[in-house]
Amino acid sequence: MQDEGERNKFKCGLKENISGLDELCMKELDLENVWQNVKKGLVHAATEVCGVSKRKNERKNNTLWWDDEIRMEVEAKKRAWLNLLATKAGNSSGTNDDIERKKAVFRHLNKRVKEVVERKKQERTDKNDRRISDNL
Repeated sequence: MQDEGERNKFKCGLKENISGLDELCMKELDLENVWQNVKKGLVHAATEVCGVSKRKNERKNNTLWWDDEIRMEVEAKKRAWLNLLATKAGNSSGTNDDIERKKAVFRHLNKRVKEVVERKKQERTDKNDRRISDNL
């Protein structure tokens, strides 16, 4: 803590929260119990001085546009990619027609996924904009 006042508040709070620890250490040599008391005192003093903030899951909030339609499109693209890789790996005869056809299918599905994702994101943005404008 850089602020001197906050540092002093923390030290005082810590002293209050773990007072009697010397007696506890002398009476019981149970390290787990001693550690729990020290930990509780540290956390309590830090919470009083610094407060607590709730962590947010940014990924969860940013993927409201992800749905079954997108999932199915992405799975189809992945199957096409794996199919292309399998064809490339097993193609030792030298014919490239099959590889080019599967490459074209993959490119088409890749473009389709990008279009669907962009459309879903735009729909979500429009929905949020309407909700905000309706509340004004």
